[in-house]
Amino acid sequence: MPLKILVIHSTSLVGKSTIVASLLHPRLESPRVFSVEKQNQDAARYGIEVVRYRATDFKRLMEDIVLDTHDLIVDVGASQYADMMKEFARLRGAVNDFDVVIVPTTPDGRVQEETLTTIEALREVGLKMDKLRLLFNRT
Repeated sequence: MPLKILVIHSTSLVGKSTIVASLLHPRLESPRVFSVEKQNQDAARYGIEVVRYRATDFKRLMEDIVLDTHDLIVDVGASQYADMMKEFARLRGAVNDFDVVIVPTTPDGRVQEETLTTIEALREVGLKMDKLRLLFNRT
């Protein structure tokens, strides 16, 4: 059964795409990477092939996630975070189509606060907390 991973955080520069490219992608068998980003760089900057979406493509993105037979990583950039969370709220529980939801964080105080806000927002859209993983980056 393919593994579906969501990597998400409300802020930039916590290492989401770096984690996708250097930690997750090499450890999965022929994974596909879906990038939900509008303006910032994604895992493609590391030579990883990505399929790009926008939050406005949410319905198609979720259909592709459910139907894809490969291990899959969805990297949500900060520029699309708010719109993605609105879509997850609209389709409450859709976030649970992922097996694992990774929220990277760093030691910076402001990032720590935003990490808590991100986790609370995920809980509010119905994420089952046993799927949540915090990944401490730059520690």
